[in-house]
Amino acid sequence: MIKYSQALNACKEKMVGEKIDNLHINIFEKYFNKLVAGKNSGENIGYIKEEEIEPIKEVSNYENLTKKASVRKIAQSVIIKLNGGLATTMGLNQAKVLLPLKDNAQGESRNFLDYIVDSAKNIESCEGSLETAPLIFMNSFRTSSDTLNYLKKFKHLQEQKLPLDFLQSKEPKISAETFYPINWNENPSLEWCPPGHGDLFTCLLATGLLDELLNNDVHYAYISNADNLAAEFDARILDFLISNKLSFLSEVTKKTDADIKGGHIVKYQNRLVLREFSQISPDDEAEALNPEKHPFINVNSIWVNLDDLKSVLQEKNGFLDLPVIYNLKNVNPSDKTTPQVIQLETAMGAAIKAFDKVGLLEISRTRFKPVKNYDDLERLKKTL
Repeated sequence: MIKYSQALNACKEKMVGEKIDNLHINIFEKYFNKLVAGKNSGENIGYIKEEEIEPIKEVSNYENLTKKASVRKIAQSVIIKLNGGLATTMGLNQAKVLLPLKDNAQGESRNFLDYIVDSAKNIESCEGSLETAPLIFMNSFRTSSDTLNYLKKFKHLQEQKLPLDFLQSKEPKISAETFYPINWNENPSLEWCPPGHGDLFTCLLATGLLDELLNNDVHYAYISNADNLAAEFDARILDFLISNKLSFLSEVTKKTDADIKGGHIVKYQNRLVLREFSQISPDDEAEALNPEKHPFINVNSIWVNLDDLKSVLQEKNGFLDLPVIYNLKNVNPSDKTTPQVIQLETAMGAAIKAFDKVGLLEISRTRFKPVKNYDDLERLKKTL
């Protein structure tokens, strides 16, 4: 018989030993207890069932946007890039953003970071001028060092008032058999995992970065994946967020066969919620993946009013209670013979459920070109 309370205490002790802050430990405990509740009831409590939701079929469209934000509003914004991933699915063991993409005119190799930095320096305002927004990376314990070392080449980034990065937290991988934190002496770093990019909001609060942004007159954030170079700051979308007084805006696009299993926004318990594929019951899969019923996928690009985010986090004591994803993996993801572990994760886009004033914006594929494998990488290179 699994002794869940003892297993939880072992996880918490391991996190304390790693000097993880109390807020993250408390949140881990809440999600662990939800996992146990589902285990005891014989249900996967991570499922959002089709019978309980309303599909979203009509949203605002980017093509109808005309205005651009002012220079002042751009200056009050920050670009945050999610950069926690290694290129392990591509057989590499480095930050994906360091993969070479194209040589410049001088024959120097350019990677994702070069293009991201250039994009942040060229934002077209409503005045017609090209503006720069501060750029911050949410790195993981696996990507921070290499990323920051590469960014030293950009003098203006070293001089920006705001920090260049903040660290995503980490949590112990849980043995799928015992629920105790896994021990893996062959490579102890594999005993840990990031808690999903939904951790972004807790990290902004726990690191003090949210207050630092607001104290520097930064009130809006555009947040997207670093491996999606098409996800560029757009002053039209910022204006849409501000003029509609939205707290949270999520970009979506039409499904294709290539990404039919992408997460999608649904109405659930009278709020908009992001439902990832892992939160779909096998019984609901055919209906949930039907593009006629659920035509849009979430592209993991969001816009957030930071003042509203702080208010919500204060109201909820730092815990947004996002739908938790229970990922079953191998302790060594590249070796399927290694023991199975459970990773407790949340998705950034799921935070839409925490706000009252929210919106969805349909974008074209020109803003959505994620790189998940070598085929994606080759397609991207042809567009640069």
